[in-house]
Amino acid sequence: MAGPPRSLPFLIVSAGLVFRDDGALLIARRPPGGFMPGWWEFPGGKIEEGETPEACLAREIREELGVDVKVGRIFHVKIHAYPDRRVLLLFYRCALLPGEKPLDPTAGGLEHAWVKPSEVSSYEMLPADEAVIGMLLVDEREGFSRERVPGR
Repeated sequence: MAGPPRSLPFLIVSAGLVFRDDGALLIARRPPGGFMPGWWEFPGGKIEEGETPEACLAREIREELGVDVKVGRIFHVKIHAYPDRRVLLLFYRCALLPGEKPLDPTAGGLEHAWVKPSEVSSYEMLPADEAVIGMLLVDEREGFSRERVPGR
């Protein structure tokens, strides 16, 4: 079976697996009018020229959801082909910075939810993010879903 045409745009995206102390994970709903509106995803975005994946992730989460995170270790790397683009996704474990309050759903920004890894499958997640869900379920069963970001 042939892969996607090489002429498709190729994007590099940084995505965050942001955990609360109780093990809940942050997901966000894509806004109307953009790529795959209404679908849920792990927050993040396209890396800008000259930007590190970690800096991109911290910037995107601050801009879209209004909180600051500490970006930890990379968790998974995935290449995914959509009909109109190819995406290299870099998934990082993250934690809210000390003093950051969990998001207020009425504060504006993207619609979001805090869910346990076992609850993520009840949301319509972007196909590229689905590979990580199974990995998170194993972590949850083994008691590793809480982020362990050094210096936290």
